[in-house]
Amino acid sequence: MKYRIGVFVLTILSLVTVGWAAELCQHDLMVRGGAVYLAMRGDIGAGNLEAAQLKARELVDVSKEIQYLWVTQNTNWQVDDGVEWAQDSHQKSIELLKILEEGDLDAAAAALQATGQACGACHQKYRPARRTRQ
Repeated sequence: MKYRIGVFVLTILSLVTVGWAAELCQHDLMVRGGAVYLAMRGDIGAGNLEAAQLKARELVDVSKEIQYLWVTQNTNWQVDDGVEWAQDSHQKSIELLKILEEGDLDAAAAALQATGQACGACHQKYRPARRTRQ
């Protein structure tokens, strides 16, 4: 009987840990994506096409990973609108990269804004409230 209870407790702890790890991974990806987005905005504004292209490739990779987590992880992040927003953000980041590869910085600025809005739609609903300093 003690063995069964021990196995049950370990199983529950394992499931909680996996869910917690998935959320930490998602959070880290969101932070990374946000940093890349802001840096790319500076590159586009400064006319640094090559640097913006590198960051756009990274944003495509990050958004693909975020989309994967939304679709596959069985955590409280897995909801239909989150999946749709993750897919939309990934598609917008691909479109942004294509525009940058064509060399059109003006169109890239507009595409970056659209990408940010796609990401922001999800953030408004799912990002935890920011902690305030006391």
